[in-house]
Amino acid sequence: MKSRKFFGDLSIIIGLLLIATALFLIARNIRDEMNAGKASAEDVMELIALMPDEATVAEYEPGYEKDLEVIEVIPPDPMKVEVINGYKYIGVIEIPEYELSLPVRQECNEENLNSCPCLYSGNVHNDTMTLCAHNFDTQFGLLRDAPAGTKIYFSTVDGVIYKYEVIGQEIIGAQDIKGMTDPSLDWDLTLFTCTTGGQMRVAVRCARVSG
Repeated sequence: MKSRKFFGDLSIIIGLLLIATALFLIARNIRDEMNAGKASAEDVMELIALMPDEATVAEYEPGYEKDLEVIEVIPPDPMKVEVINGYKYIGVIEIPEYELSLPVRQECNEENLNSCPCLYSGNVHNDTMTLCAHNFDTQFGLLRDAPAGTKIYFSTVDGVIYKYEVIGQEIIGAQDIKGMTDPSLDWDLTLFTCTTGGQMRVAVRCARVSG
């Protein structure tokens, strides 16, 4: 009887510890998301203030098709950067559907990702750019369910706006670098984030549009 009571009490204690751990992780995620949202909001205002007052829309011809062979051998002009508080930024990504306006840092590392989206690979000038961010609702988390046609705008720091629409999503392995970065005739921009639990990646594919 005593051993049965002991194991019963032990099960209760383990259960309580697991609940406490889960609550701690939830609280930490909420804190991290709030901190990221605050940092992005502060930096995006400073970045917008440094950008030209009058923006221009990047030229785009409907029916345009990238030449993947040219992309392989001719590097595009580098994207310009603005430095704020020691961090390099290449532009601002806006997703009106989710009321998101986020600064994008040039260097992708853990510290930068804790604050805002980062350039993962490619270049906006030749329609090969890939951006990554955490799956917070204040970053790319809501994009996991973004329907086709969702509008996305990327403004460079020198005041050029590139317009896109979501064309679909893919679930990609966490180590599938090629799947996240290879240029394609089908899409011109990729935004990716982690799935819930972080075991896989959601790659949101976007096509550039005119107008």
